[in-house]
Amino acid sequence: MRFDHITEKADYFIAGNYEFKEGNEKKIVNKGFAHLRAIVELSSLFDIEFFAQKEFNQFILLNDRNLAGSGLRTNLLNFETKQSSLQLFLGTGAMYEREEYNTKPGVSVANILRSTNYLTVDWRINKLVDFLLISYFQFDVKFIKDRRMLADASLNFRITDGLTFSASFNYRHDNQPAQSVKKYDLELVNGISYSF
Repeated sequence: MRFDHITEKADYFIAGNYEFKEGNEKKIVNKGFAHLRAIVELSSLFDIEFFAQKEFNQFILLNDRNLAGSGLRTNLLNFETKQSSLQLFLGTGAMYEREEYNTKPGVSVANILRSTNYLTVDWRINKLVDFLLISYFQFDVKFIKDRRMLADASLNFRITDGLTFSASFNYRHDNQPAQSVKKYDLELVNGISYSF
């Protein structure tokens, strides 16, 4: 779910997702997040961003993650024809996060100032197909070896004006994960969405 409000000089959006699945009377997936972002134009080259997020993911033992931050972004490329378009955005900033993990024998809490950097590729291949990639690189500013990489990619096929089939790929790598959690996580999701 995502709601956008776009003005001449700023874009605001809130995005959220909740997933819960059971199999063989056990939870397979129990995760969710809510993300709020404001992007305000500073000049023809730079925008300033403000963001906040709340998240949990039982699969990686994450009970609660809260973060807030700010940064700058620039549009590296803006190419458009009648049939296609390609935009590249590069962003860098800092965020303060508080994470609570359900580790044994108890709960571990971390308060970290992280650098957050991202690259967005928004490519409308033609009138029916588009591709979106958002990749993040984040690290603890006091302990650079504590770093994460996240990549969300989606390929969307327009069926009708409002109906779209999507194939999404999500990759997460954390070189300092919580106790007994793998360093990486990979997810492939297919679905149909309708835009009003």
